[in-house]
Amino acid sequence: MDFQEFAEKLWETMNSVGRDILRVVLEAKDEEIHRERDRTSFQVVRRSDQRTILTLFGDVPSRRTYYRKKNTREYQYLLDNQIGFGKKTRIDPLLEALILERATELSSQKAGRNVLPQNQECTVSPEVVKRLVHHLRKDEEREGKISEKKWKPARKKPPTSSSRPIGAMSLSRRGERRKEKEEARASCQTRLRP
Repeated sequence: MDFQEFAEKLWETMNSVGRDILRVVLEAKDEEIHRERDRTSFQVVRRSDQRTILTLFGDVPSRRTYYRKKNTREYQYLLDNQIGFGKKTRIDPLLEALILERATELSSQKAGRNVLPQNQECTVSPEVVKRLVHHLRKDEEREGKISEKKWKPARKKPPTSSSRPIGAMSLSRRGERRKEKEEARASCQTRLRP
């Protein structure tokens, strides 16, 4: 075994250990929340929902408990609220920061592929990168760090005939336009004459 093989093996082992530690910590925290929750406010709906979070170590699957708030009938994962994850958050904030950093240097596709070049498991799609950049921009606009640009909808172009190339006018349209110009010139000339 040469040094490169050893380093790759060590990298895989450390990522595996990191994933296992994160999974155990998340499940222990969920168990603690389950034991110490306010039983008069929250009712357990499902006990072992599976969730996968993408982290610097790769995908970390964990189990969590789904609760219903009794007075509002609102459903939620108390673990997500406790650790600061949103309802549909699937990417670790450290990894999000790394993706955004890469997106400033590379295209969305390359930024998603090259999040961690050594870890092939840790890749995200270009759409996710674009969404992260968009959300960052919205957050900065809300905080007043950058000015909001007024959004104007794109103009719809009239459908073009398939028999002629895009941008080419038909002969009849050219003739009409030529006639309009001649009439405009003639009316100008008649106004100028005494």
